[in-house]
Amino acid sequence: MCTISASSFRNIIQAISSSNFKIKSLVNHYAEQLIEENDDDKLKLSIACRFFNDASQYSGDADIGLSAYKHARPDFFGIAGYSLMSSPTLDIALERLAKYHPLVADSSFITLDDENEHFIISAFNKGLPSTEVTRHIIDAAAAVILGLIHWLAFPLKLQPVFVDLPYPKPAETINLQRLFGKNINFDAPHIRLVFDSEIKKKSIYSRNPGFEDVHRRYADAQLEEKINGSLMEKVRSVFSSGMTEGRLISLQEMATTLNMSKRTLQKYLEEEGVTFSALQEALRKELASNLIASSALSLKEISSILGFSQSSSLSKACQRWFSLSPGQLRAQNQKS
Repeated sequence: MCTISASSFRNIIQAISSSNFKIKSLVNHYAEQLIEENDDDKLKLSIACRFFNDASQYSGDADIGLSAYKHARPDFFGIAGYSLMSSPTLDIALERLAKYHPLVADSSFITLDDENEHFIISAFNKGLPSTEVTRHIIDAAAAVILGLIHWLAFPLKLQPVFVDLPYPKPAETINLQRLFGKNINFDAPHIRLVFDSEIKKKSIYSRNPGFEDVHRRYADAQLEEKINGSLMEKVRSVFSSGMTEGRLISLQEMATTLNMSKRTLQKYLEEEGVTFSALQEALRKELASNLIASSALSLKEISSILGFSQSSSLSKACQRWFSLSPGQLRAQNQKS
């Protein structure tokens, strides 16, 4: 079954509806269907295709898939998106986009290539007959890729040299050209966005050395969990996501998120040789080390991210973890 992330899709269609009043009732209808169809955050790609088809007919907008561009934000894609946001340069961010794409969709995959001083991002349909993948969903996919690049490279608005789209040339191409430029090839085998190779070393404006390693580790863990199903890795991923949002996930919140009771969660973790509190403590320690050593955040801000109500609690934790105060830890890393 070809699927995409239900939560990511919900974020995008709700954002689209906020700027297109004609499809608000349609979005509400599909939101209910998302709840009914949602299975472990999976949504059939055919439902997403049907939404864009219906939205196009409902609004009379043949280019409605392009509206996804304005709402393409990394945080819409969970921990995979956060790993992009904290990357230092665009090439590393896009490598992670390709690597962690399976967390967002198993109906497609992304590749990156260098060719004749060009940097090429390609998106391939996987498993669904090409006749079932409509123009609207193709436009949305290409628009999201370009939107993410523009978000990450802000304030630069990097434009592709040319774009390939795998459907026949429509009667009207003005909006396509406004977004992608005039060099668009239709009836292509798959989506391709071709840029000058110099874009690869552009800095990410949201880069964050303090969070980068944590985001990468937990995106890796989530990818591993998707493959092997480790509950411990799933708990780590939820912890990481919560801390990125400035929240320390409690045992009850974790159990609710994972659709099980607190007792069952603790039992299964014990079977994997770890406890909830030990995982929580390990992540706080790791994140504290990264943020204190590598970020410009104040100790008060770091305390808040780690779920401490007072800076003094962070100081006590650092003494316990590193036998150093937060200030000493930061000074030590600055010297090295």
